[in-house]
This record gives sequence, C-alpha cells and structure tokens, in this order.
Amino acid sequence: MKIGLSIRFSDPVGWARFWSELARLPDLDSDEAELLADTARQGMKLYFEREVDPEGQPWHPLAPRTRKERELGIDERGVPFSVGPAHPIMVRTGDMKRAVTDPRHPDHVSGSGTFNNTTVIVVGARENERLPGRLQRMQYGGFTSDLSLVPPRPFIGISREMERALERDAVRILDTRAERLADG
Repeated sequence: MKIGLSIRFSDPVGWARFWSELARLPDLDSDEAELLADTARQGMKLYFEREVDPEGQPWHPLAPRTRKERELGIDERGVPFSVGPAHPIMVRTGDMKRAVTDPRHPDHVSGSGTFNNTTVIVVGARENERLPGRLQRMQYGGFTSDLSLVPPRPFIGISREMERALERDAVRILDTRAERLADG
C-alpha cells in the first residue's frame, strides 16, 4: 500500500513533532488498532454471508449427509440447530462465525503489535475445546472423527475489498494524526 503525503512546516518545532510522530507510526494506539480489527471482522462476516473465500470463490456445497442432518435439525453429536438444508454453509449454530467476528465472544482473538518495524493486527478465534481442530478443518479442509472429508472453506484472510477498506482506515488514521500534529 502506498500513500502520497505532502507536509510543510515553517518552524523547527513543527518538524521535530513531525519526525517524532513519524517514528511512532508503526505503533497503533488501541482505538486505531480496534478500527482496523473491526474492518477485518466485518470482512470475515461478509465471507460467511456470501459463502465465499477471501478471493471471492464460492465455498464447496454441503455434502448430502450434512443436508440430511440439517433436515432432521440435529447433528451426529446430538447438537440441535435450526438452519436450512443447504444454506447457510458453516453456520449451524452460529458459534464459529461469532467466534471469528464478535470481539465479545469468549473464543475471539484480536490484538496488534509491531514486528520488524511493521504493524501487525491479528483477528480470528482460538479453537473451541469441545470441537478440537474445527477452525483449521474448516479453513483448510480435513477429516472428521469418522473420516468424512471436509473440503476447505476459507474464511480467514484479506480480500481485495477488505484491503481497500483497510487502506481507507489507514488513511483516516494518518489524517487524524496529521491534524493532531497541526494542532500542536
């Protein structure tokens, strides 16, 4: 991402403040990090709603066995749910979607920091102890405990649409910082 910037200061104090703020640029404050994390969460929410991966490719359709379970309203573990027989995909109870997209969910993970002078923002979920391996299996594909194949249905990643939204947020953050510099 490249952002054009033109700044002019007529006094040395303004330049000193500018360089000080520029050095701090990789360090997001908590509000800035949350703005970017929320944009990422909204993007992942769209993947679930659209049933597509971050590249916009449709998720694999549900297997006949899964559609049958949905018609019965209870899965092989005895967990009841109420969704249509074919859609939405990966939203039986909504727990996994909420874990990834809702910062108040107990399994949600988000944070930010600096690594090698690069700002890093992490948004996702930790594995649920009751369903070990579920997130990884859904993201990358794999096998269930009874060796049924689960095709990959990626829901973590940055789409071009999300990238543009994150760029807009980054520019907004830079604009706010520039205003603070100007106000001194």
